[in-house]
Amino acid sequence: MVIQKKILFAGLDNSGKSSIILSFQKKFSFMNSTPTMGLERSNITTSSLLGLKFVAWDMGGQGRFRKRYLEKKYHMFTNTSVLFYIIDITDSNRFKESLDYYLKILDNFILLDENPQIVVCFHKNDPDIKEDPHILENIVFLSTKITAISKKFSCSINQTSIHDISTIYKLFSEGVMKSSPVSQMISAQLKAYTKITSSLAVLILSNDMLTIGNHSNHNHLLQICEKIGPRFLYTMSEIEELKFSSQNLILNVNYDIIEKNSSVNKHSAILFMQSFDIPEGEVLNIVTLAKNTRTYQLSQNYLPILASQISNILNIST
Repeated sequence: MVIQKKILFAGLDNSGKSSIILSFQKKFSFMNSTPTMGLERSNITTSSLLGLKFVAWDMGGQGRFRKRYLEKKYHMFTNTSVLFYIIDITDSNRFKESLDYYLKILDNFILLDENPQIVVCFHKNDPDIKEDPHILENIVFLSTKITAISKKFSCSINQTSIHDISTIYKLFSEGVMKSSPVSQMISAQLKAYTKITSSLAVLILSNDMLTIGNHSNHNHLLQICEKIGPRFLYTMSEIEELKFSSQNLILNVNYDIIEKNSSVNKHSAILFMQSFDIPEGEVLNIVTLAKNTRTYQLSQNYLPILASQISNILNIST
């Protein structure tokens, strides 16, 4: 059974809403995208495994349209599953305007007794500026404001750039996963997987690069999988185009952990991705962060069990 979900993309004009949607749909015509005039609807097809179909409402950000949306609140904001609110992280002159608009949208959700998942996106945080002190100050400032404004909702904050496509897929995964009971059940199975295989973090990607389940006791370790996993999947697709065969990729990684006393401890681990089939004819990709290669062998042995568990979840949900 496929459930249709309504998702809103809102923010000021020129914040990058339409570019994000186009990037996700792999149309990549964002370099010539024009401002959304009014409201545009489009279907977003995600992995059928999650049993979800999204109808995206791209809300034009010009002032006259924002006023119209707020006036027609019943039409615009009822039955919303996910709100993606986009802020241009480079345009500090419009932060107040954007925060005011965001607050008005949330006030309407409260008035209408709606409780959507909120995903806030600090957009245009491109690789060449993401370490700029001014941008870092903007992130801290906005994070504090958004957290305070959103306290009545389940809200996550993401940093995105169309020049780093993995950030776009992570953004959508935030909304998709929390809207899908199937994803939550798969994540519960991955909790058992991490225990049995002694993994540090794990996520499962569909072939369209959406995260359909994950687990880790440490968010910063999960972020390593989220950052590298889509790149692994892209590399494997490139290898297949060259007529080579590869189902597994392994990478040595080094990372730092800041302890409670502010000391920095250096760690090393391996990150590997394996593709596996499930009876429904789908191919899934599991990305695992582990202390050593022993986990890799344990994972190989456990994958048939995990595939069966996921298949059972999908059969229950249909």
